[in-house]
Amino acid sequence: LSPSTTNSNFVFLFGFMLGVCKGWFHPIETALYVTIIPKDNNNNNSSVVAEMMGVYVFANHIFAFLPPLFFTLLNETQGLLSMRWGLASINIFFAFGLLFLHQIKDYDEAVRQAGEERFLLPNDDDDDRAVNTTTKDVVGLNNDTID
Repeated sequence: LSPSTTNSNFVFLFGFMLGVCKGWFHPIETALYVTIIPKDNNNNNSSVVAEMMGVYVFANHIFAFLPPLFFTLLNETQGLLSMRWGLASINIFFAFGLLFLHQIKDYDEAVRQAGEERFLLPNDDDDDRAVNTTTKDVVGLNNDTID
C-alpha cells in the first residue's frame, strides 16, 4: 500500500483512541498497587513503598518480556515448528494470567490489611457515599474538620 492521506488520518485516529482508552491504565494500576502496600510500623513507609514498587516494576518488565521471547524462540526453530505453535504458546501466558486473576481477593480487604482505610471503596449502603470518618475528612465531607 502506498501512503495516502486516508491511511495517515486513520493512524492519527487510532493513536488518539489508543491513548484515550489505554492511557489511564498504567497510572491507575500503579495507584491501586500503592494503596495495598502494607504500612511500616516505624512511620517510615517510604522504604517499604520503594521496595514494593521495585518488585512491582521488576515483575512488570519480566512478565512483559517473557511472552515475546517465548514466541520468538518457538518461531526461530528453523522450520521445525510453524508460526501457529508460536501463536498458540501465547495462550499459556493467558492461562497463567487467568489463574492468578482468579486468586485475587477483595480489594477492600487488601486495603484494610494494609492499614489504609482512607482508600476503601464506597459502600452502596452509605447515603453520602463515604465509607468512614477518615474518608469523610480526606474528601471534605465532614464539616467539623473544615476551618
